Amino acid sequence: MGSGATATTSNKSARTRAALAAATRAQLAATASFTAEQVAARAGTSPATFYAHFPTKDGALAAAFELTLDDLVRRTNAVLRVEALLDDGLEQTCARLVEELIEVFRADALVFRAALARMVEVRPLREAYRRSEAASLAHLERFVTRGQAAGLVTGGPSGELAELVLVLCQGVNNPRLLRTRNARPLVAGWTAALVGVLRPAAQPASFSGG
Repeated sequence: MGSGATATTSNKSARTRAALAAATRAQLAATASFTAEQVAARAGTSPATFYAHFPTKDGALAAAFELTLDDLVRRTNAVLRVEALLDDGLEQTCARLVEELIEVFRADALVFRAALARMVEVRPLREAYRRSEAASLAHLERFVTRGQAAGLVTGGPSGELAELVLVLCQGVNNPRLLRTRNARPLVAGWTAALVGVLRPAAQPASFSGG
């Protein structure tokens, strides 16, 4: 078999695996559980193909969780840009961040629940979480550093500030916040907390929550 045929086979296998991971994520998000048959049906393939790519369900869960985490990092990083700070200010940037976090956590609440329930026992889940956390932290530190240079973020060690913001962001994944019908007061409070952490000491508070 030539190198071209090998590459084609490899690409097809990667696409099939990605489709199965996406189908696992969708099935989990919809029903909080999944079987090989359900995932294969969503992906338009067979249970045998599922097991060829994921010999265990934990492997499929880890792949689905990684997709969710990648989406979370991509969407929050798109909000946390120094250009947004310059154009819209700290309050609006933080408010959009909280809204984006809530959207992702709500949409994939059952994926997070399934993954967290197995994380202690499943190493790939822990590794996916650590990679995602490291990527978020690196972006946050750059955001803080550039915000400080522009005078729009408080001074201090950028790494420590980034870690504090990351912890606050992770806290949005809270069942009470995600399931409440009137989340506005909680959203406003979380936004105010982020603003309070990042606002320069000489800059007056202006966040109104409205």
